[in-house]
Amino acid sequence: MSGCHRTLVVTVVAVGFFVAPVGAQVPGKQFVPHVRSEVQEGGALVEELVRRSPTGREIVAELDRSTVIVYIRYRLFKESTLVGRIGLLSSVGDRRYLIVELAWGLLRVQALQALAHELYHATEIARAPEVVDTATLSGYYSRIGDRGRATGGGQMFETWAAVETTSRVHRELVAPIAPGDRIIPLRAEP
Repeated sequence: MSGCHRTLVVTVVAVGFFVAPVGAQVPGKQFVPHVRSEVQEGGALVEELVRRSPTGREIVAELDRSTVIVYIRYRLFKESTLVGRIGLLSSVGDRRYLIVELAWGLLRVQALQALAHELYHATEIARAPEVVDTATLSGYYSRIGDRGRATGGGQMFETWAAVETTSRVHRELVAPIAPGDRIIPLRAEP
Protein backbone atom coordinates (compact mmCIF):
# COMPACT_ATOMS: atom_id res chain seq x y z
CA MET A 1 0.00 0.00 0.00
CA SER A 2 2.77 2.38 -0.90
CA GLY A 3 1.78 6.02 -1.03
CA CYS A 4 -0.98 5.53 1.54
CA HIS A 5 -0.76 7.68 4.65
CA ARG A 6 -1.68 6.91 8.20
CA THR A 7 -2.49 9.70 10.65
CA LEU A 8 -2.65 9.60 14.42
CA VAL A 9 -5.45 11.84 15.58
CA VAL A 10 -7.52 12.55 18.64
CA THR A 11 -11.24 12.33 18.07
CA VAL A 12 -14.32 12.57 20.27
CA VAL A 13 -17.08 10.11 19.41
CA ALA A 14 -20.60 9.90 20.81
CA VAL A 15 -22.29 7.13 18.82
CA GLY A 16 -23.50 3.59 19.34
CA PHE A 17 -21.27 0.75 18.17
CA PHE A 18 -22.08 -2.63 16.63
CA VAL A 19 -20.24 -5.31 18.56
CA ALA A 20 -19.06 -8.17 16.37
CA PRO A 21 -18.42 -11.43 18.27
CA VAL A 22 -15.18 -12.32 16.51
CA GLY A 23 -12.77 -13.22 19.31
CA ALA A 24 -12.16 -16.42 21.22
CA GLN A 25 -14.67 -17.35 23.91
CA VAL A 26 -13.45 -18.09 27.43
CA PRO A 27 -15.48 -20.90 29.08
CA GLY A 28 -17.63 -19.62 31.94
CA LYS A 29 -17.18 -15.95 31.03
CA GLN A 30 -19.30 -13.75 28.82
CA PHE A 31 -17.08 -12.64 25.95
CA VAL A 32 -17.04 -8.95 25.07
CA PRO A 33 -14.92 -8.25 21.99
CA HIS A 34 -12.36 -5.48 22.13
CA VAL A 35 -12.78 -4.67 18.42
CA ARG A 36 -16.17 -3.06 17.76
CA SER A 37 -17.87 -1.17 14.95
CA GLU A 38 -20.48 1.57 14.80
CA VAL A 39 -22.05 -0.10 11.75
CA GLN A 40 -22.75 -3.71 10.90
CA GLU A 41 -20.54 -3.47 7.79
CA GLY A 42 -17.52 -2.76 10.00
CA GLY A 43 -18.31 -5.78 12.15
CA ALA A 44 -18.62 -7.90 9.01
CA LEU A 45 -15.23 -6.61 7.83
CA VAL A 46 -13.61 -7.64 11.14
CA GLU A 47 -15.24 -11.08 10.92
CA GLU A 48 -13.97 -11.52 7.36
CA LEU A 49 -10.45 -10.45 8.31
CA VAL A 50 -10.41 -13.00 11.14
CA ARG A 51 -11.79 -15.73 8.88
CA ARG A 52 -9.52 -15.13 5.88
CA SER A 53 -6.23 -14.00 7.41
CA PRO A 54 -4.19 -15.84 10.06
CA THR A 55 -2.38 -12.57 10.75
CA GLY A 56 -5.68 -10.71 11.14
CA ARG A 57 -6.88 -13.45 13.49
CA GLU A 58 -3.72 -13.09 15.64
CA ILE A 59 -4.08 -9.30 15.77
CA VAL A 60 -7.72 -9.40 16.88
CA ALA A 61 -6.95 -12.14 19.44
CA GLU A 62 -4.13 -10.03 20.89
CA LEU A 63 -6.44 -7.03 21.15
CA ASP A 64 -9.11 -9.18 22.83
CA ARG A 65 -6.53 -10.12 25.51
CA SER A 66 -5.45 -6.51 26.01
CA THR A 67 -6.85 -3.56 27.94
CA VAL A 68 -7.43 -1.65 24.70
CA ILE A 69 -10.90 -1.24 23.16
CA VAL A 70 -10.94 -0.37 19.45
CA TYR A 71 -13.93 1.19 17.72
CA ILE A 72 -14.15 1.09 13.92
CA ARG A 73 -16.01 3.51 11.73
CA TYR A 74 -16.02 4.64 8.12
CA ARG A 75 -15.57 8.20 6.94
CA LEU A 76 -14.79 10.32 3.92
CA PHE A 77 -11.29 11.76 4.10
CA LYS A 78 -10.32 15.06 2.50
CA GLU A 79 -6.98 13.50 1.53
CA SER A 80 -7.59 11.09 -1.35
CA THR A 81 -4.55 8.96 -0.46
CA LEU A 82 -5.63 8.35 3.13
CA VAL A 83 -7.24 4.92 3.55
CA GLY A 84 -7.19 4.66 7.34
CA ARG A 85 -6.01 6.15 10.58
CA ILE A 86 -6.05 5.48 14.29
CA GLY A 87 -6.56 7.84 17.18
CA LEU A 88 -6.73 7.77 20.97
CA LEU A 89 -10.21 8.61 22.26
CA SER A 90 -9.61 8.38 26.00
CA SER A 91 -7.96 6.54 28.84
CA VAL A 92 -9.88 5.45 31.93
CA GLY A 93 -7.96 3.47 34.53
CA ASP A 94 -6.01 0.80 32.68
CA ARG A 95 -8.41 0.89 29.68
CA ARG A 96 -7.51 2.84 26.56
CA TYR A 97 -10.14 3.55 23.92
CA LEU A 98 -9.01 3.88 20.32
CA ILE A 99 -10.81 4.79 17.10
CA VAL A 100 -9.92 3.34 13.71
CA GLU A 101 -11.35 5.26 10.78
CA LEU A 102 -11.41 3.60 7.36
CA ALA A 103 -12.09 5.38 4.08
CA TRP A 104 -15.46 4.75 2.45
CA GLY A 105 -15.39 3.24 -1.02
CA LEU A 106 -12.32 1.02 -0.80
CA LEU A 107 -12.25 -2.27 -2.66
CA ARG A 108 -12.85 -5.15 -0.23
CA VAL A 109 -9.22 -6.34 -0.26
CA GLN A 110 -8.03 -2.76 0.30
CA ALA A 111 -10.43 -2.35 3.23
CA LEU A 112 -9.25 -5.62 4.80
CA GLN A 113 -5.61 -4.58 4.40
CA ALA A 114 -6.28 -1.11 5.83
CA LEU A 115 -8.17 -2.62 8.76
CA ALA A 116 -5.33 -5.05 9.53
CA HIS A 117 -2.81 -2.22 9.28
CA GLU A 118 -4.68 0.04 11.69
CA LEU A 119 -5.45 -2.83 14.08
CA TYR A 120 -1.73 -3.61 14.11
CA HIS A 121 -1.16 -0.02 15.25
CA ALA A 122 -3.72 -0.73 17.99
CA THR A 123 -1.58 -3.68 19.16
CA GLU A 124 1.46 -1.39 19.24
CA ILE A 125 -0.47 0.96 21.50
CA ALA A 126 -1.80 -1.94 23.58
CA ARG A 127 1.80 -3.05 24.25
CA ALA A 128 2.69 0.43 25.52
CA PRO A 129 0.74 1.05 28.74
CA GLU A 130 2.41 4.45 29.10
CA VAL A 131 0.35 5.74 26.13
CA VAL A 132 -2.60 7.43 27.83
CA ASP A 133 -3.03 10.78 26.04
CA THR A 134 -2.04 12.64 22.88
CA ALA A 135 1.35 13.70 24.25
CA THR A 136 2.38 10.16 25.21
CA LEU A 137 0.94 8.78 21.95
CA SER A 138 2.98 11.27 19.92
CA GLY A 139 6.10 10.59 21.99
CA TYR A 140 5.69 6.83 21.61
CA TYR A 141 5.35 6.97 17.82
CA SER A 142 8.23 9.45 17.61
CA ARG A 143 10.37 6.69 19.17
CA ILE A 144 9.10 3.64 17.27
CA GLY A 145 7.94 5.12 13.96
CA ASP A 146 8.76 7.53 11.22
CA ARG A 147 7.08 10.91 11.09
CA GLY A 148 5.18 11.68 7.91
CA ARG A 149 3.67 14.83 6.48
CA ALA A 150 0.17 15.40 7.79
CA THR A 151 -2.46 17.77 6.53
CA GLY A 152 -4.98 19.58 8.70
CA GLY A 153 -2.70 20.06 11.70
CA GLY A 154 -2.60 16.41 12.81
CA GLN A 155 0.45 14.27 13.33
CA MET A 156 1.24 11.32 11.13
CA PHE A 157 3.54 8.40 11.88
CA GLU A 158 4.22 5.04 10.32
CA THR A 159 5.94 1.91 11.59
CA TRP A 160 7.73 -0.69 9.53
CA ALA A 161 5.89 -3.47 11.40
CA ALA A 162 2.48 -2.10 10.38
CA VAL A 163 3.61 -1.78 6.75
CA GLU A 164 4.87 -5.37 6.83
CA THR A 165 1.55 -6.47 8.36
CA THR A 166 -0.27 -4.92 5.41
CA SER A 167 1.91 -6.86 2.97
CA ARG A 168 1.50 -10.13 4.89
CA VAL A 169 -2.29 -9.77 5.03
CA HIS A 170 -2.37 -8.98 1.31
CA ARG A 171 -0.45 -12.20 0.58
CA GLU A 172 -2.84 -14.18 2.80
CA LEU A 173 -5.91 -12.72 1.10
CA VAL A 174 -4.70 -13.45 -2.42
CA ALA A 175 -2.88 -16.69 -1.61
CA PRO A 176 -2.58 -19.21 -4.44
CA ILE A 177 -4.91 -22.16 -4.50
CA ALA A 178 -3.84 -24.86 -2.07
CA PRO A 179 -2.88 -28.34 -3.30
CA GLY A 180 -5.94 -30.54 -3.58
CA ASP A 181 -8.33 -27.63 -4.26
CA ARG A 182 -10.48 -28.20 -7.31
CA ILE A 183 -9.63 -25.85 -10.15
CA ILE A 184 -12.29 -25.10 -12.74
CA PRO A 185 -10.73 -23.97 -16.04
CA LEU A 186 -11.97 -20.71 -17.53
CA ARG A 187 -12.17 -22.28 -21.01
CA ALA A 188 -12.06 -25.78 -22.36
CA GLU A 189 -8.65 -26.95 -23.41
CA PRO A 190 -8.33 -28.12 -27.06
